[in-house]
Amino acid sequence: SAASDVYKRQYQRRVRELDDDFQEALSKGSVHTGNIDDDCLKICEDCSLLYVIPRTSLNHLLISKKLSVAQITYAYICWKFAYHFVGQVYAEEYSQLSEAFYNEPELLLQLNKFKDDLLGETFSEARIHAAIVEHPEIVQELYFDFKQRHFFGAPNFLKAFDKSHGQELIAKIKKTVNNEIDAQILCSFLTFNRHLLK
Repeated sequence: SAASDVYKRQYQRRVRELDDDFQEALSKGSVHTGNIDDDCLKICEDCSLLYVIPRTSLNHLLISKKLSVAQITYAYICWKFAYHFVGQVYAEEYSQLSEAFYNEPELLLQLNKFKDDLLGETFSEARIHAAIVEHPEIVQELYFDFKQRHFFGAPNFLKAFDKSHGQELIAKIKKTVNNEIDAQILCSFLTFNRHLLK
């Protein structure tokens, strides 16, 4: 289960797990930890996030300890954000071309088909997923940036919108990520961080 994945990530070995099925199809287990208060709080936080997004194709990054539960949840949300909004990068160019072809419906139809095909193939969900899996260390840094801006008590908590925010992270993405499409996808995560309102 996803909860046992959390425990496996947090601790190298489990002492005991019982998989007895009850009438309500529940399972029980026993967990032995060191500092019971901190460990239980962390496990509860992680399990509550897994309740929101129980199983995704990113869960293997949890088991391999490349991303935490919070980072996987963040990556999943950014994945969906990027899929729906990353194509907006070309909105200005598209609107200029569509205005130029306004009186030529055949060309406008071809332009619309070309735009849909280009965005569908370039920024597909599978492509965004691959960028996340390929660059978990960048996702960690993007999550840290998100946490610094949106977690209560963080140093940059809810600073005013700043278009120049994250320039050093953008430079690192462009330097580290060799594929331009992956770089655009990961930069869209930073756009998510910048524009999200609490």
